[in-house]
Amino acid sequence: MFKHLTQYQRYYIGTRIASFIPVKNIAHELNIHRSTIYRELMRNKNIVGNYVSEIAENKARQRRRIASSKKHFSKLSDEIKKYIGEKLSQPWSPEQISGRMLIDIGVTVSHETIYQYIRHDKFMGGKLFKQLAHKGKKYKYGNKNKTKIPNRTDISERPKIVEDKARIGDFEGDTIVGVRGGSKNCLLTLADRKSKFTLILRTEDKTALSIQNAMETIYDSTIVPFRTITYDNGTEFCNHEQIAKIIGCDIYFARPYRSCERGLNEHTNGLIRWFFPKKTDFSKITDEEIMHVQNILNNRPRKVLGYLTPNEVMFKHLNRVYRHKGISVAFEA
Repeated sequence: MFKHLTQYQRYYIGTRIASFIPVKNIAHELNIHRSTIYRELMRNKNIVGNYVSEIAENKARQRRRIASSKKHFSKLSDEIKKYIGEKLSQPWSPEQISGRMLIDIGVTVSHETIYQYIRHDKFMGGKLFKQLAHKGKKYKYGNKNKTKIPNRTDISERPKIVEDKARIGDFEGDTIVGVRGGSKNCLLTLADRKSKFTLILRTEDKTALSIQNAMETIYDSTIVPFRTITYDNGTEFCNHEQIAKIIGCDIYFARPYRSCERGLNEHTNGLIRWFFPKKTDFSKITDEEIMHVQNILNNRPRKVLGYLTPNEVMFKHLNRVYRHKGISVAFEA
């Protein structure tokens, strides 16, 4: 029965070779065939042609890892690998891919296996790992008392139903700035707490008036309901009282430097940054490109939604509302 050389045997071979002991003698001492040692010397020598036991052991372990990975991931069909690659580029997380795979192609693998597959691909020189959206960045906290929003209503006064994410129409909002020193264009982003439905609109700049006009444009161009909006404390939201009158909803503000209180919107902005990295000049991005990103995010399955997409959840809600009103309209994701 074939057996791999042990670390001790490689160390023994290394010390005996260094002492110029013939291979046949070493083979006799280890009770193995001399061809095994010749093969070991050829496969695991260093770049200058010498045999060093530590280098030999590392090379052998590396080959075993590769062989084990190939055997493990041979269970992943070409269809599954293609599906993983396509969804990572959208970008979906391994957990979302695993959860939605059963719905889309009728098979599934665990998200741990997908992560292992990505790590194996990276080890083999692949680029799948670069498609992962999360970067593990921590939020920075500053002075909790600093705010310049007049007549703001604190998040502590927000109804409990909003915190429970029990209904459609409770949004979190923020802006994404572009390149410094260039165009003043930025993005206004809104995310619904229950359905995770995302709205993105470019604004000319980050002034309070531009944000107010953008909110009015969004309200006029969508049938999505607005019940509440929770903003951060940026001065671009100073016109919140006018926005509330235009849209007819209540507006609240998270505590300063507590972005975790708008965690969904922060997460959404991180995903948008995957498509539009920092230093992006938003004046050079077309409305079609922005809408394309919005559509990608709204068609990503979410674990919290039972791996349905935000579009599917939102449109199901709208269909139910319109049927209740006796209006025959069919919204589809």
